Amino acid sequence: MSPEMLLAKSYDRRCDIWSLGVILWAILVGEPLFTHECDSLCKEQILNPDFLAAEMKKLVGKISPEARDLLSLMLQRDPDKRISAAEALKHKFIMKSYSPSDYSDMGSSGGPALFDRNIVQKMDNYARMPALKRVGLYIFAHLCGTDGDDMRLYRVTFRQLDRTGTGALTAEEMTTAIKHKGLSVPEDFQSRVMMALDSDRSDSIDFLEFLAATIEIKASPKHEKILRGVFQLMDTTRRGSISKEDMAEIFTGNSPDQLEDMINEVAPSGKLDWDQFKTLMMSKDVFSAEY
Repeated sequence: MSPEMLLAKSYDRRCDIWSLGVILWAILVGEPLFTHECDSLCKEQILNPDFLAAEMKKLVGKISPEARDLLSLMLQRDPDKRISAAEALKHKFIMKSYSPSDYSDMGSSGGPALFDRNIVQKMDNYARMPALKRVGLYIFAHLCGTDGDDMRLYRVTFRQLDRTGTGALTAEEMTTAIKHKGLSVPEDFQSRVMMALDSDRSDSIDFLEFLAATIEIKASPKHEKILRGVFQLMDTTRRGSISKEDMAEIFTGNSPDQLEDMINEVAPSGKLDWDQFKTLMMSKDVFSAEY
C-alpha cells in the first residue's frame, strides 16, 4: 500500500506504480522490501523515508544502477515525483531488455525483424509427436529458463502474438494472431494443434506451452545437461529408464492400456533408457502437412 493511501490522502493510479515498485523490488532482490510479519511494523517502514533510503543503499553492487534508478523513481513517496507507467516503460532498465523494433506491428505482409515464421509447422509437428516426447519438451521448456539470449526469438515471437498482453492466448486468439502475421494454418489447427499445446487444459496457451511446441533444443547451449535433467525427472522410479510405471506418475488420469501404448510408441521393449531418450528428443520430427 502506498504512503498516500496509508495516510488517508487522496490517491489515483499513481499508487499502483508504488505497488509495482514493491513487486519489482522482490523480483530483483529476491526478498520483500517491507515485512509481512507485522502489519504495524510494515506500515511504519512504508511511512519512514529513512527506512527506504537505507534499504536502497544496500542495493549498491547487488543490482544494476539502471535497476536501482527505476526502483527509486517508482518508490517516490511524493506521487507528483513518482514515475508514470508510460515513463517507466521507456526507462533505460526496461529498454535494455528488448528492442522496441522487435515488437512493432509491420502488418500482415511484412513481419518485424525478429519473428519465428516457422511456428505453424513447428506446432503442427508438435501435435503429431508421441505423447512422451511432448511431455519431455514441456519439462525442457521449464528447465531451460526463458530470459537468456538463446530464448529471445521465442519470447519476442510470443509477445507479438499476444496482442492483448495477457500472457496467454485462446485457440481463436492464437489463430487470429498467426494469420495477422500472414501465415496460413491447417483447417483443424484449433481443434487438433491447439488442443495438443494446451497441456493443462486451461483453454489457453501460455508462454511455456508455446515454447515447448516451438523450441529447437539445440538453441539452448546447455541442452544436453537440461535433457539429462528432464530424463531424471521423468524417471520417477529412479531405475535408469522410463517405463509404464513412470508414465503412470506423470499421466495420472490415463488407463494402464493407454500408458502402455504411450511407452510402446517410442520404446517397443517397454523401457526407454537415457541414450534412447536423448535420441528421441534430439530427432527432428517433420510431418507432411498441407496448408
